[in-house]
Amino acid sequence: MQQAARDAKLEKGREDARESEREALERATQERILANEEAEKIAKEKAKSELRTKRLRDETEAQATRVREDPPAIGAIIKSVRDADQLLCDGYRYRREKTRYNYEIRQRAKQSHDSPRTIISDARMNVSAEAAALIPQYTTTQRAIERTRKENDVARPTPTTFADIVLPDELKVNSRG
Repeated sequence: MQQAARDAKLEKGREDARESEREALERATQERILANEEAEKIAKEKAKSELRTKRLRDETEAQATRVREDPPAIGAIIKSVRDADQLLCDGYRYRREKTRYNYEIRQRAKQSHDSPRTIISDARMNVSAEAAALIPQYTTTQRAIERTRKENDVARPTPTTFADIVLPDELKVNSRG
């Protein structure tokens, strides 16, 4: 009888082991199925995004290749919407008088020690009434003069601090050497 009880226990243990092995196999199979489904979803999403990207690229290329006017030559004079002459250079548009005004201001700022007010008023005298509305404001031009002088180390006409006073090396020598 003890033998039969042992055999029954042994048989039951084997059945439990088989059952747990079957359950583990089922779980592993289900996990593989879920992993495959997730991988398929990811692959589908990736394919969709690649397709969208390709469509966008094709659309932008199509828009770029649509009827396109050849740009005028570099440095060409063109007419604006209001029938004013403009210079087209490297993709930028320049009004002739405004560009000349800015050039004069910067050149005078580099070369002279005149006050910004004098430089601006002299430059404005040479601008026509039509282009006067397009030139920069006084404060903007004044800052441009200050920046130009700062970049080129041009001394200010009247120093405001002791640090602004520039003394030549010959005058910096004292009695001690």
